[in-house]
Amino acid sequence: MKDYILKVFPEGKASGQQNPILEIVVFFCILLFAYAAFSKLMDFGSFSQQLARSPYISSFSSALAWLIPSAEIISALMMAWSQTRKYGLYIFALLMAAFTIYIAVMLLFSSNTPCVCGGVISGLGWFYHMIFNLGFLILGISAIRTIYKNTGHPY
Repeated sequence: MKDYILKVFPEGKASGQQNPILEIVVFFCILLFAYAAFSKLMDFGSFSQQLARSPYISSFSSALAWLIPSAEIISALMMAWSQTRKYGLYIFALLMAAFTIYIAVMLLFSSNTPCVCGGVISGLGWFYHMIFNLGFLILGISAIRTIYKNTGHPY
């Protein structure tokens, strides 16, 4: 019976063996993406214009204006349920890596650096924004590794 429960609930949810640190990390990842997505959607006109003025991605700005907040919402929803949490964390880590690489490219190679972030995060300078993103990227990867350790398989 125990083997069946661990197969159905690989994170130990059925037997009450939750990892509180993992739950806190996932909560903050959900909070970040939900907040970022909704702040972008609430000021969609400004977000779209900033994307259109951004170097390197301006030609994709109309698609990215919908794709980014949609991916953030999907990732946040997937992270909220234990059955899809791992996949939501993979999307989270992929997006955070992409955002961090974009910021690094902007800092290294561009003098025109409009911020396309939403809410209070847009108040950070580019360097601190990159540090913030790196921190959340590390948290996301750590959460994936924790789930991998608990389940024994990466997918």
